[in-house]
Amino acid sequence: MNSYMLSAGVITIDVDRFISGLCTGIYIVVGIVLIVLLVKVIGLIGKVKKILETNEPNINGTLGNLPAITDNVKDITDTVKDVSDSVKGVAESACTAVASVADTVGTVSNTVNKAASKTSLISTIVSFLTMAKPYIVRAVKRTRRKAKRAADEE
Repeated sequence: MNSYMLSAGVITIDVDRFISGLCTGIYIVVGIVLIVLLVKVIGLIGKVKKILETNEPNINGTLGNLPAITDNVKDITDTVKDVSDSVKGVAESACTAVASVADTVGTVSNTVNKAASKTSLISTIVSFLTMAKPYIVRAVKRTRRKAKRAADEE
């Protein structure tokens, strides 16, 4: 048995009894906390039970409709698969059409380029004739005057 003394007076503390009393106090506190937790868990279970009882018709109806819902999901999945196959076919057709249009555009582009080169030549000739017009007009007028003088002299 261990005992300790204090200077103001003699206090004897039995360490074994102190530890035993401390452990008893801790057990009591833990017991109270466990009782409070148990009461709260019981209340929670009661609330869950009440919710299940209130919603029992809805739950049973949903469970009864579950096979039909599963069939509908299967039908929807099959429809989506069919639609995706159709879309795939349409996409392939669209790709073929786009390739055909690209070929046609290439042909038209070549034709336009050829026409553009010819147009460029014609444009150059017209430009030259436009610039040469005053000279040609003067030359024609001179030639006519000369021809008229020659006719007047005879």
